Amino acid sequence: VERVSEPGAAARHSARLGRLAEGDTVAVYDFGGGTFDAAVVRVTGSGSEILGQPQGLERLGGVDLDQAVVAHVNAALDGALSQLDPSDPEVHRALVALQAECTAAKEALSADTDATVTVAAPGLDTQVRLTRAELEAAIRPRLVETLGALDRTVASAGLGLEDLAGVVMVGGSSRIPVVAEVVATHTGRPLLVDADPKLVVVLGAGPAVAPQQAPV
Repeated sequence: VERVSEPGAAARHSARLGRLAEGDTVAVYDFGGGTFDAAVVRVTGSGSEILGQPQGLERLGGVDLDQAVVAHVNAALDGALSQLDPSDPEVHRALVALQAECTAAKEALSADTDATVTVAAPGLDTQVRLTRAELEAAIRPRLVETLGALDRTVASAGLGLEDLAGVVMVGGSSRIPVVAEVVATHTGRPLLVDADPKLVVVLGAGPAVAPQQAPV
């Protein structure tokens, strides 16, 4: 049994794909559903090595971006959501459904330029249009917090951003286009993005799998 850290596994996966070479140092930007974590990892012959002190933001993740969408919807309705009584079972169910609507809109805007949030609550039956530009404006202040954490962990390793071979993007929230945009602009380094960033850690933690040979 081998124990592998999450950022170490993420870096190892990129190395297995040929995107990193032995001796390369990368930052791992892990933006998941509930938390944000940043670490600096060096690729070694035996796997990976954590450098410096990893940084984490426990109260910043995809669910917090969802809340930014809810706040936008509330503002578009002149604060009508704030007037609802969440202790009312019917209102509670409506707010749970609204949360799901806002999450779906956020995810849809990774590919589309606009989405519609349906609001169905006592005294409210309407829709609110949300554009990608509005979503980006709503979440940019929270993204600045992740950049600060990233800078701190790079500095703790005695490095500058220019010393990084790239930034490995991990976690479902890293698929949001503006996230990649702000990280690339801030660091000036190549972004290493997998087809599904939610699986990067799992794939890197598992054993290397040789390519399947076609039957002769």
